[in-house]
Amino acid sequence: MRAYAFLTKGAIEPLSGFVWPTPTAGEPGVWVDRDAAPSEALRGCVARNLPYWLDDELWRIELAGTVTERGHLLLAERARLVGRVQAWGESLAWDFVIACARRVARQAAAALHEAGQADAAARLERAGDLPELDMAASSAADYPGPAGRLSGYLTDVCFYARDASAAPHAAGVAAKMSAYAIAGDAGDSRGHDERLAEERAWQAGWLVDRIGL
Repeated sequence: MRAYAFLTKGAIEPLSGFVWPTPTAGEPGVWVDRDAAPSEALRGCVARNLPYWLDDELWRIELAGTVTERGHLLLAERARLVGRVQAWGESLAWDFVIACARRVARQAAAALHEAGQADAAARLERAGDLPELDMAASSAADYPGPAGRLSGYLTDVCFYARDASAAPHAAGVAAKMSAYAIAGDAGDSRGHDERLAEERAWQAGWLVDRIGL
């Protein structure tokens, strides 16, 4: 079964620290089973679950034997790396961060318009990069109701993404925080869960399209 795996630099599995044997001379890497690697290393995910596992390197992986699904993961008895997806890298990761932040900015701007704060909404709509989004959101975070709440969420997305140690980690932070910001009140369990799933699906679609999977 073909799937995808995000690994840290050097083809290292982030959950276990296992160093994967990489493909050579255009051939897939050697098969690895549970005798040679921790069981949690033999994992992958389908494209719709990419936003949950963002990391430095994206690899195509082949899973074999009994494959079971656990949450957003596929766990296998054997696996091997097939090839690295070169389109995923620092530049695209930052593009994804900004795309996620703009999703929150769009909702915050709509709420500001509804609250009669057209100038504040326009500042958000004009903002291009993270510093501009952060500045525009910070100036509106004290407004009452959804306008202030969403603006505050946006400042958090910008701050924690910029504070991350590397672009792929910033992408993971932005993906999670923006999805929960857009999902809204967790007390509305059905609506919240549906909105959260829809936003994660949008993120996956963005990644698939931009990476070219």
